[in-house]
Amino acid sequence: MNPATKADGILLTETSFAVAQPITAAQKTRSLQRNGISKKKQEPDMDTDKVTCHKENRYEQNDNEQKRPPYHRCGSSGDALDTSLSETSSSSDSDEECSLPEMLLDEVDALESPPKDKGILLHRKEESDLEITKEEKASKKEFDVSAYMSVREMTPLQERINAITVIPNAFYCLYFLLAGKWLDTEVIERAREAFSSVDVTSFPWIQNMMEFHPATITPPLAVLAVAIGFILHTPFSFMYHWMCAHHLPPGVARIEHWSGRLDKSFIHVMSTCMSYATSGSWKYFLVCALLNADCIYRQFLPEVRPRQNLIRIAVTLTASIMPILWQGNALLFGKIYAVLTLMTWLFAKYPFGGWSHTAFHGAIMLLPPLLMTAACNLSSSRAQIQIAAMCVVLQEKM
Repeated sequence: MNPATKADGILLTETSFAVAQPITAAQKTRSLQRNGISKKKQEPDMDTDKVTCHKENRYEQNDNEQKRPPYHRCGSSGDALDTSLSETSSSSDSDEECSLPEMLLDEVDALESPPKDKGILLHRKEESDLEITKEEKASKKEFDVSAYMSVREMTPLQERINAITVIPNAFYCLYFLLAGKWLDTEVIERAREAFSSVDVTSFPWIQNMMEFHPATITPPLAVLAVAIGFILHTPFSFMYHWMCAHHLPPGVARIEHWSGRLDKSFIHVMSTCMSYATSGSWKYFLVCALLNADCIYRQFLPEVRPRQNLIRIAVTLTASIMPILWQGNALLFGKIYAVLTLMTWLFAKYPFGGWSHTAFHGAIMLLPPLLMTAACNLSSSRAQIQIAAMCVVLQEKM
């Protein structure tokens, strides 16, 4: 073989070996970079400073390469080897430069491709949105309660007047019972006409009945129910307003105090008594008692909801007067319903500031006379009133 040909073969072998080494190094670099991407997939929160440093090092290498003198092809074997090495290094550099965009594209594809990761991210986002919504609702609810109580802040003088203005209802009921105002004057006059020609001494059993059965001249049970409801509510309402005037600080503490809860609870007790006073039915009384018992239970829950409690009070009071409408006495029902509407407006809107509660108690004073009239108009009450009127006339003749 010619020595020149042999030298050329050795030169090509060395050149191919030199070219193969940078290509293998580039492949190793690319595989290491892809391994780094897989680690980034597992650890998405890794700091991106390494990528920045890699870019800066690449820019420095490009500057150094631009400063190198260019290689010129020569006929010698050393020049050819240098030229091949320069070409190999430039190709490896270009491969490594292209590898960085490929890394970013692969990372984006990896984040977009797996549906499980998508589902997890969406689930976490929904949970975070739900937590934010709950926090907003809780803060809104707290704001509503604080705003509700801020409008209802009253001076000690106003609270004392509120406590005093609940007393007249109980006194009116006692006066109505003890003074015999439940006895209809017309019924008594008819009894007098009926017994005008009767000798009472010839009927000794009537005298015995009045002596040993005093229930015959007692008020009807429906009338007693009205009085019991207002009399039971009065001390608890007085106590609550008196404590607000002297002991309880303004704000949410008043509405959460046990005296305030008892005040509203006995409004439901009064509503239960009113249901029997207007219907005279034990079944209707039982239904309203169950409804009011649930309302009383909710009054003592740890979280106080004033608006819901106000709605429940309005519903139970309206239910207690519905029998008046069913009996056909629309005029009396309209009067009572107008008073309840006025009470609800005063208590919900507080149009007169701190004096609105006093006006609210003033509106309540209109209820006992109307409810006593409704109780006396019941058929069961009319029978009891007639018996009591006859007893009154017989006592006058004896």
